[in-house]
Amino acid sequence: MIIPSNVHVKKATYIGDYRIGFTFTDGHTSELDLHGFLTKPAQHPELARYLDVTLFKKFKVDQRADLVWGDWD
Repeated sequence: MIIPSNVHVKKATYIGDYRIGFTFTDGHTSELDLHGFLTKPAQHPELARYLDVTLFKKFKVDQRADLVWGDWD
């Protein structure tokens, strides 16, 4: 999917398990399930801590529309 440069993430919401729902400034909505990403065998071991749903739910969307946890994750 190509997102036009004038469309940004307006809101990101925890849905359940490892799913996050996104609402964009053009009204489009989408859902992302990160379980496969977090459990991929070649992933950096530091990512495994986000399998703890309590930590996973503490994400934010930064100004560039990146999902972030903590300062650098």
